[in-house]
Amino acid sequence: MISYETEGSNAMEKKIRILHLEDDDADAELIIASLESAGVHCKITRVQSSDDFSSALSGGGYDLILADYSLPGYSGLSALNFVREQYPTIPFIFVSGTMGEDAAIRALTEGATDYVLKQKLSRIAPAIKRALRDADNRNERRRAEEALRKNNALLEQIFSTTEFMVVYLDADFNFIRVNRAYAQTAEGCDPKFFEGKNHFALYPNAENEAIFRKVVETGEPYTVYAKPFEYAGHPERGITYWNWSLQPVRDESGHVGGLVFSLIDVTKRERAYIALRQREEQLRLQSTALDAAANGFLITDRTGKIMWVNPAFTRLTGYSFQEAVGQNPKILKSGKHGYDFYKDLWTTILAGKIWDGELVNRRKDGHLYTEEMTIAPLRGEDGEISHFIAVKQDVSERKQAEEKIRRQINYITALQDIDRTIASEIGMYPSLTALISKAVTVLSADAAAILLINFNTGTLDFFTGKGFHTEAITNTRLKLKESYASKAIIEKRIVKFPNPKEEAEDLLFTKFLQEEKFTGYYGVPLIIKDRVIGVLEVYQRSPVKRDQEWLDFLNALAGQAAVAIDNAQLFENLQHSNLELTLAYDATIEGWSHAMDLRDRETEGHTQRVSTLTVQLARRMGIPETDILHIRRGALLHDIGKIGVPDNILHKDMGLTEDEWKIMRKHPVYAYEMLVSIDYLKPALDIPYCHHEKWDGSGYPRGIKGEQIPLAARIFAVIDVWDALTSDRPYRKAWTKEKALNYIREQSGTHFDPQIVEKFMERKEK
Repeated sequence: MISYETEGSNAMEKKIRILHLEDDDADAELIIASLESAGVHCKITRVQSSDDFSSALSGGGYDLILADYSLPGYSGLSALNFVREQYPTIPFIFVSGTMGEDAAIRALTEGATDYVLKQKLSRIAPAIKRALRDADNRNERRRAEEALRKNNALLEQIFSTTEFMVVYLDADFNFIRVNRAYAQTAEGCDPKFFEGKNHFALYPNAENEAIFRKVVETGEPYTVYAKPFEYAGHPERGITYWNWSLQPVRDESGHVGGLVFSLIDVTKRERAYIALRQREEQLRLQSTALDAAANGFLITDRTGKIMWVNPAFTRLTGYSFQEAVGQNPKILKSGKHGYDFYKDLWTTILAGKIWDGELVNRRKDGHLYTEEMTIAPLRGEDGEISHFIAVKQDVSERKQAEEKIRRQINYITALQDIDRTIASEIGMYPSLTALISKAVTVLSADAAAILLINFNTGTLDFFTGKGFHTEAITNTRLKLKESYASKAIIEKRIVKFPNPKEEAEDLLFTKFLQEEKFTGYYGVPLIIKDRVIGVLEVYQRSPVKRDQEWLDFLNALAGQAAVAIDNAQLFENLQHSNLELTLAYDATIEGWSHAMDLRDRETEGHTQRVSTLTVQLARRMGIPETDILHIRRGALLHDIGKIGVPDNILHKDMGLTEDEWKIMRKHPVYAYEMLVSIDYLKPALDIPYCHHEKWDGSGYPRGIKGEQIPLAARIFAVIDVWDALTSDRPYRKAWTKEKALNYIREQSGTHFDPQIVEKFMERKEK
């Protein structure tokens, strides 16, 4: 085992670790010299046997493998197979002087990254760089996919472990997903039980089905509290009560494609309310018992003047007994409810009915709170309504919890929608534009934008945005370290505005905020593999207090944006690699055709001429460019089958014998057998296989006729004969143009397709 290290062209360049399988000292030194002359900074470990090779690999740490194809007692293919089984991500390049075309194709088919002939070692440095670049691209894509998988796993964990019951239905109310809380509460089973089932087939209820259908048709969410439900077939459970939330899920076109149905069991609370109301009827004005109640109680006369309150009322509202008595309950009014609300309340209780509902009231200290209130009329001995008793309960915390659940569901749904958009879009702009639109909606923001770092100019440039009143943001090109957003980039954290000190220092930013009437700003860095590539900005035109949950979702959106950018960049790199591969394939085809011209000295230059003329004629016939690409390749390879014809027949000056002609006529079959296993060249097979077939069926190798002959072969047949007749050959001089054209006319309908001859003549006779 021998090690050698090159200097490289750049002292800061990363050193490439290469394992070289080579038995010839001179060849090994030539390769080292080639890499040094190309400025490749590498450390080469050279081995000569299979044992040393496997031992070196087990030590690890190699970026690339170079191997001779033919080695004493060990073949290059064996080494390749060993590497692909044990170390599949390491690029593998053959460097050989004895490697033929068939061997090269086989090596590439079995997993070699590339091959370089020792006679052309100038290719080795580019081949190594390209192989390492391709390997880096593949590894980057794998890492991006793993990050997306982990993110989806986190969302799945939240969905599966939340204590609230959550169901995802399609627009026909078939179960798509249910979480474990729902499955265990509804049926006491595994969530998979619901797969393939319809919600209303399991739980038929015409009223509920109408509610679900209305949400799908209108796209408006539906929320209801303490909805009674009776389990069919389970009378022992009695009536239960549930808080419902039905949220429509829209697809990319805006249509409602499903529903998120969440439920919270409030049976215990509702049964407690029922029991409490029954108790209130029994106790009526027994103030001693009411004083001990946890809920606030007050009694008013028929006009609404407060007659009595309990201590819980004071704790709830801040008004003492003395401050409340003699007042009207309107001292608690918050201004959140209009005339119609209170009109309905008074109409109900004056009719002798119980009013029950939620309302927002104001405490003595000015703070607002949400309460559930029940008002019942009290009748005197004459049977007329004389007083009203009201029961109040503070439900602010419950309302906040319900709002938090709704926000969490919205956040989860939004992240899932963004995931689907990123997965379905291959371009950066559509993905990020969709993300910005979702950010403005779900974050309840007035505007949002994405700025990306231009590493060539050292500036932060606008990419996409939504919600701006002026065009100023679209022309944004900020110098790094001089903009407000740079704080997010430098510190790699969320920054927010206003900050009076920094506002004064950034006059351009301050002017922009004033023109747009923005009062709030959040900037969060977009980070890929610990590298900041831009900023997601969110703007607000009115003061809004943001909690940690909101900030966490903003961070998650920034992560999604970074994934979208990374995916798009990986896709662009893959397209570039595919283009390079296509160019390499075409260069190989041209090399094959040139090699055939050199072997068949009589037809030197013939292949390039007929390829050009065939493409021109195909275009005149209106053949699409995608097909013309394969026609050109077929023309270049039309005589590739002559590789199988012996030289003594191919180069024979005199006429061929019948047996020799039989061998010569096999060259289309040889071409088919050589190319049919190469998927890349299958569309180009028509010309090499069929260009000696004739319109009347007298051609070879299969004797097909008319339109059974592929169109590309029929076009090429005319061009092939034209070039053969108008070119000098050892056994005759070139024909004149007129004589050759006359011959092609004569063969129309016999040798050639008449329509193709007609199109060919249009240009040649001008």
